[in-house]
Amino acid sequence: KAEQELADAQKEIDDIEPPDWLVMDRTKNFGVVSFASDADRIDAIASFFPFIFFLVAALVSLTTMTRMVDEDRVLIGTYKALGYSKAKISSKYLLYAAVASGIGSFVGIVVLSLFLPWFIMGAYAIIYPLPCRPVPIDGGIALASAGLGVGITVAATWAAVSATLREKPSEL
Repeated sequence: KAEQELADAQKEIDDIEPPDWLVMDRTKNFGVVSFASDADRIDAIASFFPFIFFLVAALVSLTTMTRMVDEDRVLIGTYKALGYSKAKISSKYLLYAAVASGIGSFVGIVVLSLFLPWFIMGAYAIIYPLPCRPVPIDGGIALASAGLGVGITVAATWAAVSATLREKPSEL
């Protein structure tokens, strides 16, 4: 009886059709495709995000420096009446803008290079097993962005000061 059951079981096994093999590489894995899609989204955001920062920085610096120059109109008029050159008067504001934006760029690059990647990786660590590690700062990109930030601020300051310096001391 046992041999009969064994033979019946073997017959059932032999009647099973051979399976179709499905070989998937890592590009077909749902988790990998989902992770790659998320990484592409972050990459797209990262290419546009700095533009927003620079636009906001330019608008804030233009507004701030224009207001600072407008508040000092009487002082600028006094300097012009006393014979100070336009370069000497404008150097005060340009130097202030360069130093303030230089310090702001340095602090912003260091803080955002440490905080923003940690924040994003922490959010994605909920879904994917990712370690939250600091991202190294690329010196070339950091210097270029700091130079662009300082340049935008100094250009906005120069525009505000030069518009004021075109007026006569008595009008100021």
